[in-house]
Amino acid sequence: MKKKIFSILMCLCLVFGFSAMLFVGTAAEEGDAWDGKAASAFDGGTGTKADPYQIATAAQLVLMSDKINDGTGNAAHYKLTADIVFNADMEDPQYAYTPAGGEYPFAGSFDGDKHTISGLYIPWSGKYGAAMFASVTNATIKNFALLNLIVNHTGTTSDSPQTGGVVSFITADSTTGTTIDSVYVQGDVKGCGQNVGGVVGLFSSSSKNTLITNCVFEGNVEAKGNYSGGIVGNGNGGGSVISNCLNLGVITGTSYKCGIIGCSNSNCTVRNCIHIGNGAKYGIGRSVTKDPVVPEKQIKLENCYYTNAISSPYSNETNVVLLENKDALVGTEATICPDGFSRRANDVIIPTTLLDFAPAYLSRSATVTWKNGDTVLATETYQVGDIPTYKGETPTKAEDDRFTYTFNGWSPEVKELTGDIVYEAEFFRTKKTSEGDDNTGDANTGKDNFAETTGPDASTTAAPEEKKGGCKSAVGGTALVMLVVTGSALAVTTRKKKD
Repeated sequence: MKKKIFSILMCLCLVFGFSAMLFVGTAAEEGDAWDGKAASAFDGGTGTKADPYQIATAAQLVLMSDKINDGTGNAAHYKLTADIVFNADMEDPQYAYTPAGGEYPFAGSFDGDKHTISGLYIPWSGKYGAAMFASVTNATIKNFALLNLIVNHTGTTSDSPQTGGVVSFITADSTTGTTIDSVYVQGDVKGCGQNVGGVVGLFSSSSKNTLITNCVFEGNVEAKGNYSGGIVGNGNGGGSVISNCLNLGVITGTSYKCGIIGCSNSNCTVRNCIHIGNGAKYGIGRSVTKDPVVPEKQIKLENCYYTNAISSPYSNETNVVLLENKDALVGTEATICPDGFSRRANDVIIPTTLLDFAPAYLSRSATVTWKNGDTVLATETYQVGDIPTYKGETPTKAEDDRFTYTFNGWSPEVKELTGDIVYEAEFFRTKKTSEGDDNTGDANTGKDNFAETTGPDASTTAAPEEKKGGCKSAVGGTALVMLVVTGSALAVTTRKKKD
């Protein structure tokens, strides 16, 4: 009898133990890194406004993108229920995300519910633009942080090159309009042409009542063409408003580089916005026309602050203030705090709606590495927002047979930190003097300042030998004749063209 009871107990233990292992195994599987595939189902919900689809994993966010792109879910409603990670290593991201919306613009809602999406990698070369959402109309997108983001539109200008962190293109909206509210974007947004913004690339002339509010961008915005901005690249929609937004990022482009909106061809309003990043030519925004009798072509700027830029011409301005530095906007003692912004200890003031989930900006550290060739001179830790200073001895480079080298600064240019960075020493080279020769060089190309010549052997013939009394005559190829004045005599020497 005892043996029978023991056998039953063992069976029960095995059954329940196996079930427990199945349960634990399932939980572990849910926590694994994304494998690049879409989920087969959401975490719950029916996709209505009252019962949105619930998204708890990266795979489920990809499922959302797929459903929007095939037209079966482009008007549905979605809600994030957990922090999710796409790629943990952005130095070598393994999986790419396809922008949601294009042929079928997103016309529903996405509520991040104060969660974080990290490691989104979007290398895109197709139509409709590159961003988390490619194109939207009458949509609502709100309440999340988009961190460690990489967007890189690698296509051509014929591919609709608008590029953004959250949305690339806000298309024709009705009276409802699109709203982007309370989104923190940190990362790199790079476009192949114009219309590149940290949050939105472009809202079109047919879009109405667009509202972009309580948004922050931190990182790098790079356009290979015109119209780049920390929040919006280009905005042409009548009656649109950008409010309570902050740009902490670096702006790059060919023209119309602005802290908040790169350009506007309409009477949109920028209100209560702050730019304290770098690279912007105009602090807040610029209109395409300076004609005051065409108000519908004028951007309106109200109660804005900026640093590191010139004024914002071709606009109607009210209380647009250039600050000497960002000190007035930092920490609990900040002397400037517009309505809708809040002070936070050891940080730049931020939109109040982001207090609960936005990462601290100035309290985060950045690693700075100083290098001279393959040699690491120093590794230091700074705070994001600082401008680092090299404290070691001036870097040197040993002379060679032809040149001496003088330290000429750091590459890239040393400026306000947005994250980890490596600075490499650069050198100006000076050609050694020999009789009948010059001693100049080019710091950028390293070429001698002789004129270029052509000839059948110009690129393949060996360099001339140096000898006392001048240069050896060139043999083959094209010779360069030099007149050298020595005292009262005029000597003629020849030197073979250098590669």
